[in-house]
Amino acid sequence: MLGAGQNFTNSVNKLLLSIELTQKGYLLFIKCTQQFVAFSFSALLASSVIADDLPLLIAAELDVDLTPLCPTDADSNPAALRQLYAQLGFQPLWQSPVRRTALVEALATLRDDGLDPDRYHADWQSNDSNGDSLYRQLCDEMLISSRYLMALEHLLLGSLPDTVQESYWQHETGARPTFVEWLNDHRQFLQQPSAAIEQVRPDHRHYRELRSAYRELRDNRADWEILEDGPFLRPDQSSERVPPLRQRLAQLDLVAAAEDPDNPEHYDATLETAVRSIQNRYGLQVDGIVGPATIEALNISRQDRLHQVRINLERQRWLQHFYQSDQLVVNIAGGDIRLYKDGERIWEARAQTGRLARRTPLLVSTLNRVTLNPSWTIPPTILREDKLPNIRRDLAFLEKENLRVLDFQGRELDPTQVDWQRPQGIMLRQDPGPSNPLGRMAFRFPNPFHVYLHDTPSQHIFQLANRSVSSGCVRVQRADELAEAVFANLTPERQAQIERQLASRRTGEINLPTGIHLILAYWTTEVEDGQLRFLPDPYNMDDALFKALD
Repeated sequence: MLGAGQNFTNSVNKLLLSIELTQKGYLLFIKCTQQFVAFSFSALLASSVIADDLPLLIAAELDVDLTPLCPTDADSNPAALRQLYAQLGFQPLWQSPVRRTALVEALATLRDDGLDPDRYHADWQSNDSNGDSLYRQLCDEMLISSRYLMALEHLLLGSLPDTVQESYWQHETGARPTFVEWLNDHRQFLQQPSAAIEQVRPDHRHYRELRSAYRELRDNRADWEILEDGPFLRPDQSSERVPPLRQRLAQLDLVAAAEDPDNPEHYDATLETAVRSIQNRYGLQVDGIVGPATIEALNISRQDRLHQVRINLERQRWLQHFYQSDQLVVNIAGGDIRLYKDGERIWEARAQTGRLARRTPLLVSTLNRVTLNPSWTIPPTILREDKLPNIRRDLAFLEKENLRVLDFQGRELDPTQVDWQRPQGIMLRQDPGPSNPLGRMAFRFPNPFHVYLHDTPSQHIFQLANRSVSSGCVRVQRADELAEAVFANLTPERQAQIERQLASRRTGEINLPTGIHLILAYWTTEVEDGQLRFLPDPYNMDDALFKALD
């Protein structure tokens, strides 16, 4: 009886007789017959038939109908790999040690993007393909390209899918390209790693400035001492806590470290200016008073601040595809609103956004109409949670708040005839007027959340550092200025009609023919006037994103 090895060899010989001994047939046989590969793989790959034909092996390796020879990299994007090599005629990219070195050097620049270069070159950076088996050359080629493409994809779209962490609802989808589409449009750069990385790196001003700030903060190796908490420290007071406070602000280049030798514990005017500056930089109430919030912000370590900038670089990688040259952008975390024309900021103001329990949603839409002198129909959540408890305590609350009770057909009802314990088929509406929460105008855009931008009589809240106070809509400071900018493209006659409509206090709708691109976004660091600012995190989203990135 023949041994198992002899039986296998005879079977192989018979099968070979029926296969045309071309390179393609030989490779198909290798890939489809796993037993044969396991038995004599090394000898086959060293044979003269295919030893010099790595491109053919690459083409077979990427053939969707064939079983891969090489271990699959967990982060591989097969469609992108096929696109890359199809554009190159399946020629290998990384057989030259010089090119591998160039790739390592290009990947090192990702450290300034808050990405870890080691993630993208693992254990292959010191390998030399010369003298390696063809199998090793093939598998190294696939691994290196997989990691290279992963680095490019992370710069283009973010290292985490935004749909997992902080999903944006989009009125019109398609703003974000697929990675394969990007590869097809930038094929001329792909053989030069540094050029490809520069092409894919976000070129938006927010990203560039934040990246530079991250590099500077990372390179500043010195950390700072923890400041002790204590009673409120006010200007012109004296305290033993003043010298360490001055030293801490000196580390931030906000004040000279030198102090008055005659009165080193005096909180003087120079120090107050520095405190106000840091309060503005950290998104605090700017009052010059050193309280718990200021001490807490100053005690956050350099490493934690690096993490904060890093996760916001990721957010900007998500957002870059939504940005347009003409747009209106609300930063929910920072509580501000900015209007851009041709890429330049032409107007900005403060905003009041949703509180934690009633968040303002992340979305991309088009501001397409403005309601003048709007009435306010109470949303169901506010009706249920805010208004009904007050009405049940005192029916006079309706008159006090100028609220009318309507059925769903808009007919006014007698409040005394409504079962306020279990109200059915009703809505509350407040007519236009000075006390109406929507003010003189509401800016509307398609969205499933029933939110909009609007004016507000609660102007005093704009002076607060914490402006996450609304029920989800965005209240706009100086809304009349925004309206003026929004109506700028309308004819003078139409603008005059709008002014008359406003003065009449009658409700009217103004449609915007082209609309304005609108983004409701969320980020907690930015660079303003050359200074890195750290903003509040009212929805506690930073920690979850940081954990996901790690």
